[in-house]
Amino acid sequence: MSLSAEKIIIGADLNGHNTLWGYRSNGNRGKDILDFILANNLNIINKPNALPTFQRNNSVGWPDLTLCSQSLIESSINWEILEEISLSDHRYIETTIASTVTNQFYKRYKTRHGNHLRFLNILEQLEIHKKKVRALKRRAQRAPEIERQARYQVFKKEKAKYKRHIKQARNRGWRKFCSAASHPYGKQYKAPFRKSVFPSQIPYLINRDPKGSLQEAAQNILDQIFLSPAIPTNYNLTTSTQPSDPPFSPQEISAVIEHLPSGNAPGTDGIDNLLIKIIHKRFNNVVPG
Repeated sequence: MSLSAEKIIIGADLNGHNTLWGYRSNGNRGKDILDFILANNLNIINKPNALPTFQRNNSVGWPDLTLCSQSLIESSINWEILEEISLSDHRYIETTIASTVTNQFYKRYKTRHGNHLRFLNILEQLEIHKKKVRALKRRAQRAPEIERQARYQVFKKEKAKYKRHIKQARNRGWRKFCSAASHPYGKQYKAPFRKSVFPSQIPYLINRDPKGSLQEAAQNILDQIFLSPAIPTNYNLTTSTQPSDPPFSPQEISAVIEHLPSGNAPGTDGIDNLLIKIIHKRFNNVVPG
């Protein structure tokens, strides 16, 4: 398969040794990677004299490759390895391709409930810590051979503290955000699910205050959707000479629910087929099966 007609860019940790992208020798895996590149008419964007893309203590390497198709090689491509702390053994690689697309997109943030002063304070502390870690890394790289190992140990310990600092700040922020929830399907619910669960799949309860177990909540939803008639129908008033139809078997009900289309919009009852499937799977005594 030839990729020359497509505009393709590939960035991957291929972990193959070859002198074309920085290593001092060629390995079997590196030769296989080169054969793949030549067979598909791809081009290597990596610079042969670039900094190592991987560094762990005194061990360095160039396992990360950036490839592009022939249709992109004539574009203005800038490839460089950043000095930014990446929180891993691999460095950040920035690839910029000149584009003639005129559409522009801007990020927009909701600022109504932000607690911005506290947020900016946390970011400022993390930025100071990041600069400290970056400085320790530079000192370790420039240190004499006899001091390099000890300086790398100091850098690794401070880097681990920086990771913990980020994780603690993220967890504290998320815990405080969730603790402020006043509605089970409010913004705290929407934050993790976003568009994966649509509002039509879980209709609001009339009392807006669901309590009890999951099964009770599911039964409450069904009771609000399928209301009982005010005047019950007396089916004994009509007589028929035909034998009564046998009741639907659990297997028949399960087969019908299993084959309900999941992509269709809900009907007038507002209940999605996906919700019926989920309730049937978890609580088959609510929707008998």
